[in-house]
Amino acid sequence: MTAENKYGPEEMCSLILPSFLLIKFNLLAMSNCLITSSDLLQGCEYKLGVCGPMLKFKSAVTNSFICSFVLISCGGNSSYTSNPFPENNIQPPANNPVLLSDISYGKTDRNKLDIYQPGSVCEENRPTVFYIHGGAFVGGDKKSSSITNYSNKIKEKAWNFVSINYRLVRHNPVLSPTFQAAFDGLVENNNIQSIDLAVANAAIAALEDTTDALNFLNDNADEYCIDMSRLGFWGVSAGAYTVLGAGYSLDNFGVDIPQPDVIVNFYGDLFQDSHLDFMEAPFITIHGDNDPTVDYQHALDLAAQADLVSVPYTFITIANGGHGGFDLEADVMPNDTSIMDTILSFLEAHLIGGTADYDTVTVSF
Repeated sequence: MTAENKYGPEEMCSLILPSFLLIKFNLLAMSNCLITSSDLLQGCEYKLGVCGPMLKFKSAVTNSFICSFVLISCGGNSSYTSNPFPENNIQPPANNPVLLSDISYGKTDRNKLDIYQPGSVCEENRPTVFYIHGGAFVGGDKKSSSITNYSNKIKEKAWNFVSINYRLVRHNPVLSPTFQAAFDGLVENNNIQSIDLAVANAAIAALEDTTDALNFLNDNADEYCIDMSRLGFWGVSAGAYTVLGAGYSLDNFGVDIPQPDVIVNFYGDLFQDSHLDFMEAPFITIHGDNDPTVDYQHALDLAAQADLVSVPYTFITIANGGHGGFDLEADVMPNDTSIMDTILSFLEAHLIGGTADYDTVTVSF
């Protein structure tokens, strides 16, 4: 895990200690501190580190104290957030977002995730949106260009946003026996016969990695201030295949994962529509009716299955839309709001509470 540092190594601040001592501190990444404490550093964006060559304390206690001093409020459940020198009126900046990057959740170097947190102190575990990037199972990354916008929108709600990397075709993923059985079942049922088998294998590996990531977050929920009972899935293209499969298909193969309260589907598809069962998580679909990559009919079929099993949904069709590239901020919805606002309202209704609007609409740009 790494932490973003918003200050350059040359920027300084002064802290007046008891009257006999005035020390200047460099604001550096916490990895540069002389002494670090994992309990104190966990989840913090940056710390006040005594890293300059001019300071050489003999006392390990003094070094540990200064290097552990929290300059700003921490994400996660760090308990060390108060200012030990209130007389100097040093206040942490409010709502300064935190990025916890490249956290290992699985067996390979590819199995890393990022957690974007609001900067407020964790007073109670937060709703969390779990995001999976697209790329046809051959490309893509957890830091794709859209991540900054999506994560910022979620952090404005004071929620967490988690983005994962998963194994792709080029990693030649080897499936565990459970997921190998899922792969064999899908191939046998001819549900993925039109897809290259290497891509199909990677698609199931993505489901396995998603399972590992969700179980990791569940096991470490308090550390990262995550409320797993208020969990949303969000996927784009191949990522949408994955979140739909995780939300609706895995239980058909005996795989138990933390269940989502809501799913955001950007032009994806469910491997087998019949996997969507009675009263499972509501979803919102955004799909172009001229999509050359994932046929629009798949979105229609998913909606029809949802009607059959009483799963509520919102279905936004982009007239003459292709495979993505939509302006999510344009006010194209019937109520003169944007698609992004509609998505955020849909998430909020299911993660926080309130009345959800379930609509089927076609919009044009």
